[in-house]
Amino acid sequence: MTRWTLTLLAASLLAGCHTIHFDRDQPAMDNKALSQSQWHHNMGLALVEVSEPVSVNRFCGAENWDSVKTETTFVNGLPGALIPYLGLIWTPKTTTIQCRGEQSQVQ
Repeated sequence: MTRWTLTLLAASLLAGCHTIHFDRDQPAMDNKALSQSQWHHNMGLALVEVSEPVSVNRFCGAENWDSVKTETTFVNGLPGALIPYLGLIWTPKTTTIQCRGEQSQVQ
């Protein structure tokens, strides 16, 4: 293996996942029935959004959300790890919205 190949392999293995988590007033309730996850797509080093913004209001209502979590999971990063330079072009993330109580408006 060349030095360049080893460097790329080490960089991909050392690259980690990340999470951004927003909680409202109190810690999130652990109720999977009131949560929704979806992929959100960005392009160009994640500088350009190509999918619609995730609407907390549409899923939970304006005042009924409990937490929002955006993360790059292993599955999100897998295409970029398998296809060279794809991670520089396309950057998917998983967004999970969790609602309070039983007033979610699941579509």
